[in-house]
Amino acid sequence: MFLSGLVLICISVIDILLGAHLMAGWFRHKKKGETDAEYRKNKLDLKKVAELKNKPVQIHRIGSSGLILGLTYIILAIIITL
Repeated sequence: MFLSGLVLICISVIDILLGAHLMAGWFRHKKKGETDAEYRKNKLDLKKVAELKNKPVQIHRIGSSGLILGLTYIILAIIITL
């Protein structure tokens, strides 16, 4: 039960981090053979990236239920062991 609780907590942490937009706004380097005009046309809009980054972190149903079940399993495993 303890290990399954740890797995559930890890899954919920991954789910929460995926919804945090950590990868938004990565820099795009100029490709070989690409002109300056094409590079400027494909640049990221900084205002859109900033809006994504400044949003609050959303916790989905999988993340919250995994966290609650994982903590419950860990606590039950400790109580049963004692």
